[in-house]
Amino acid sequence: MLAGSRVGTAYGNGTYFATTAKFSDRYACNLPSGQKQMLLAEAVVGRWTLGEPGMKACPDVPGHPFQRYNSLVDDLTRPQIWVLLLSSQAYPAYLITYQSNLVR
Repeated sequence: MLAGSRVGTAYGNGTYFATTAKFSDRYACNLPSGQKQMLLAEAVVGRWTLGEPGMKACPDVPGHPFQRYNSLVDDLTRPQIWVLLLSSQAYPAYLITYQSNLVR
């Protein structure tokens, strides 16, 4: 799973997940055959908070100094991007190979 500066760190330094395959298509692996591949993963997101560039750890939950948020998101009310900072929070369940016909 991709993480780091090659794909960006707009919401923190971690592994990025999207809620839709259409959004993830632009980050999918291009195969020599013209097909693409992406992973469908199962993720444990827990409690989330708004991510910021360069965040390397989830912040403490206000009023609970020994509890941290579990993930970072792009929007608190309707997240479309999730950032997980621990590899144990996601499991790559399926490798999907497909032909993309999206018009950009």
